[in-house]
Amino acid sequence: MDKTKHNVLIIDDQKTNIAALSQALRPEYNIFAAGNGRDALIAAESCLPDVILLDIQMEDMDGYDVITALKNSDKTKNIPVIFITGRADVESEEKGLALGAVDYIRKPFSADIVKLRLQNQIKMLEMTVDLKSSAERLEVALEEAQAATKAKSTFLSNMSHEIRTPMNAITGMGELLLHEPLKEHQMGYVNDIVVSAKSLLGIINDILDFSKIESGMLELNPVDYNFNVFIKQIESMFIYVAQKKGLAFKIEYGANLPDYLFGDDLRLRQVLTNILGNALKFTEKGYVSLRISASNGFIFFEIKDTGIGIRKEDQPKLFKAFEQVDKAINRNVIGTGLGLAISKSFIEIMGGDITFESEYGRGAVFTLKIPIVMGSKEQAERRMAAKECHTFCAPEASVLVVDDNEFNRKVAIGLLSLINIEAETADSGSRAIELVGQKDYDIVFMDHMMPEMDGIEATAKIRKMGGKYEHLPIVALTANAVHGTKEMFLANGFNDFVSKPIDSQELTKVLENWLPSGKIQIRTEPEDRQARLSKEDELRRKSIITFVKENRDAFEAITKSLSSSDTKTAHRIAHTLKSSAGFLGKKELQEAALSLELSLQAQPPGYTPEQLDVLINELDKALREFEPLLKEAESQKPDAVQLDKEKLAALLLEVKPLLEKGDFGAAGYVELLQGIAGMEKLAERIDDYDFEGALQILNDGPDIS
Repeated sequence: MDKTKHNVLIIDDQKTNIAALSQALRPEYNIFAAGNGRDALIAAESCLPDVILLDIQMEDMDGYDVITALKNSDKTKNIPVIFITGRADVESEEKGLALGAVDYIRKPFSADIVKLRLQNQIKMLEMTVDLKSSAERLEVALEEAQAATKAKSTFLSNMSHEIRTPMNAITGMGELLLHEPLKEHQMGYVNDIVVSAKSLLGIINDILDFSKIESGMLELNPVDYNFNVFIKQIESMFIYVAQKKGLAFKIEYGANLPDYLFGDDLRLRQVLTNILGNALKFTEKGYVSLRISASNGFIFFEIKDTGIGIRKEDQPKLFKAFEQVDKAINRNVIGTGLGLAISKSFIEIMGGDITFESEYGRGAVFTLKIPIVMGSKEQAERRMAAKECHTFCAPEASVLVVDDNEFNRKVAIGLLSLINIEAETADSGSRAIELVGQKDYDIVFMDHMMPEMDGIEATAKIRKMGGKYEHLPIVALTANAVHGTKEMFLANGFNDFVSKPIDSQELTKVLENWLPSGKIQIRTEPEDRQARLSKEDELRRKSIITFVKENRDAFEAITKSLSSSDTKTAHRIAHTLKSSAGFLGKKELQEAALSLELSLQAQPPGYTPEQLDVLINELDKALREFEPLLKEAESQKPDAVQLDKEKLAALLLEVKPLLEKGDFGAAGYVELLQGIAGMEKLAERIDDYDFEGALQILNDGPDIS
């Protein structure tokens, strides 16, 4: 048998028909023959022909029975069958095709017609084989691509941690400075630092998540915003850079510009930042200008520079990802080549366009246009007010903070208290479910990583309670604020997320988005700045004291977990330590905890002795720095006094209902209780907002009913 030829099985009870077909086909095909249905089925399974030529009229088992048996066998069901028969009626042909035949040839047959019909089936067979082979290759390629995508995602996740850490430090320190009693011009400088740093952080996030743009999954976040303020912020970002390079920076305003717009101001700012940044980067003398105009339902941004321009041959690749033009001249200019590709994607998603003109050596002009969607002045002002924590408050809001870490609970409660929200707390997912079932909360802040029951599981159980619980706003608290994280939380029943260390503006934005509008109050009079600073100082003082108490044994707990191969617990401790250190501005400790956390979340988990050494050194330095504050607090406690039983019982009767309701008015009794003999532990529990623990002390103590 020639393996280079296709196999054909002829089934006919007339030897003359088999001989005629064999003579016509044998030079081109390997021929097998069977004179009855039973032999045909055996032959089909043994030689597995590429095509079967089948007669209908045969003794014992006719062609219809044979094709039915062939189609019922896993080995032969896919073999093409062509009927060759003397039956010329339409009913016989319809029956044969209905049973699975691919063709129907009537006798007497033409040898040339049989050859052509057979060739057609062989071609279809070869195409099927090729398609199957291509599908298998595509499947392998897809698996390889998915593996590469997973590796890229892991890399981007790790890199985002490394990049976000210093950027969070810049924005965090800048925000703290904004609350200091600075001079007006100093306040302006710091505000520009914060605006620029946050813009850069947004750019970093989008570059890290460029794959999301490629896949077409990027979504805009439109809001109402003040267009005049937006442009002033753009100006403040670049005027200093231009002056430093000795360049003029000019902004021109056309007529009929809207005061308020509705759109994604962050994305638009990112695009303008990228193109203006490029203009300043590639311009050594002259000027950079931004002209803003409106016509025909669009806003136009024309960015012009007197820089080196773009060569004609480089212009087609200007908006391609990872491309940089004129590398010989620009070899000292650092960049990824993603900026313009990202900008073009953003503008097109907004329904706009980017065009440019350039003459090499004489600069370039980029023109952006986006549709005008008028914004609401009221909504924009409310949004701006919510960004400024001191103008925003919600004293009637009912808020629950869920976190297994006492430090994180205190920080969240402290930040919420700055806007007059007295939040309640839960230290576990199971306790959160219990509290949610007992009280109607306006919003729940749920930590992600908790032992026994994490935030995702707790949220799923709350959603399964049905009814109003399906719509209860639940916001994730997480230190893993990489792109894709929000989508993961949304897919698991959360409404939003806040990254740790908690940013006060991000927190108020989430509250504004999810609290009932009737519970948000905009202050009509400026807040007492000194009083706010005093509150923040007290929050930091309490946070430091809690940090010292909680982390004296943190390293011992990590090493004990690692020695028993309990990497999950060690990872959770490092994760918690990272966010705590970030809030307190301990960058080196935060980075050491992050390094260990990333190593422990790898598969398989791994770490080095050097990582542990760095962590213990940084933790020890922080504890030694903060320890005096704890000692000072303890030394300032008043000497305990004895109180007669009746007065003590009356006092505790006042406190107990507040603890049972989770009312933060209980905190007003802390100082008094600290000075009463035997009440120190109770005062400590209330001061830590551990109302459950305080109630337990009361219930275990003398009867006060």
